[in-house]
Amino acid sequence: MRWCLALALSLVVALALRHGLLARTPPDSHFQQGLAAFREDRIEDLDDCAATLAAFPGYEPHSQLLEGMALMHRGQFQPALNRFWNARNHDDTRQLAYSLSGEAFYRLGNLREAIRVLSVAVQADPDNVDAHRWAAAACYDIGAMDHALRHLQCVAELAPDDPRPNRLRGLIHKDFERYGQAAAEYREALRRHPDPDRWDEVRIELADCLRREGQFAEALTVLEPCAATPGADALRAECQLALERTEPAAQLVRRALDNDPQHRDALLVQADLVLQAGDAAQAAEFLERAVEAHPRDDLVRYRLAQVYRRLGRDDRAEEQAAAMRELRELGKQFTKLHERAFNDLSDPQLRYEIGVMANRLGRPLLARGWFEAALTLDPGHQPSREALLELAQHAERDGTQATATGGTP
Repeated sequence: MRWCLALALSLVVALALRHGLLARTPPDSHFQQGLAAFREDRIEDLDDCAATLAAFPGYEPHSQLLEGMALMHRGQFQPALNRFWNARNHDDTRQLAYSLSGEAFYRLGNLREAIRVLSVAVQADPDNVDAHRWAAAACYDIGAMDHALRHLQCVAELAPDDPRPNRLRGLIHKDFERYGQAAAEYREALRRHPDPDRWDEVRIELADCLRREGQFAEALTVLEPCAATPGADALRAECQLALERTEPAAQLVRRALDNDPQHRDALLVQADLVLQAGDAAQAAEFLERAVEAHPRDDLVRYRLAQVYRRLGRDDRAEEQAAAMRELRELGKQFTKLHERAFNDLSDPQLRYEIGVMANRLGRPLLARGWFEAALTLDPGHQPSREALLELAQHAERDGTQATATGGTP
């Protein structure tokens, strides 16, 4: 009994001392300690700071902001938004309240509201790097690439050691065939990366841009540290062939096709190799394999039409040429729609139409992304919802067929 009483007394004394210490600590210090706890993922300390601040008159916004941060960390985004709403009208908490609200809306999938709130945050504080990051992500996800590029440029300037904004800017420029601008962004991303020799994905993207610009030797230099994957080997083979180094190209393309017999670029290079050796019939066989694996690729059909004409198979050549022209026309329409979305932040129907076009071009994953973007702008957009359901049904049927035939010689 004496031991229990002594323990209880010591706890009372400890709590009294702690209360006295907290009472003597200025509320602003508690607020800064809470912000530090959030940055360092010390959520229990964050909870304590929020509770302590609630007892100080005039510091309810500060307490609400910290409570919202703790809720965000626990994945409770809607309750967090309610706390941030209460913190938006105080000078000390306004910026973080808007910035974190934008992140919460993004995580909830409400990209329209995320962009609106984050625009307020960056207008009030152009150096708010986190607001620019989340705004860039939201704009990218809905295809508003012009807005995404501007936010990414701000992130690149405000976070000079971060390679990610330059890499994403490179991807955007590459998608729109601005290969020189893309290459410059990729180089900057590699310069910022702590181990640039181990970032194969970016090196392959950069080398592809250089290849398209006719800089074959430089592309091969960029690819030197990359592992022997089908994509890297096919790109190496194409550059070697362009430099008239036939044997290295042949070795590389064989390795690529051994690892992926349906690899589109490897099949095209293999067809070029045998065609240069004078065997148009074998080139046609490789290109027929490519058409079977990639039926909605206009370049594959164009190459096959050329070889058929060389073989005197004019009817089959015209059949491939007609399919190629249809695919290229779809590609032009897709590009025009995509360019309309470049500056648009609000049109779900436009996203739906781009998704339909992407699906017609044989790119169901890209189509799904556009349908989902339409629904983030308008959750009630029924055509996009139906299109997603149809894509899911197709994927399920294809998966069932693949399982049924899997392992069959």
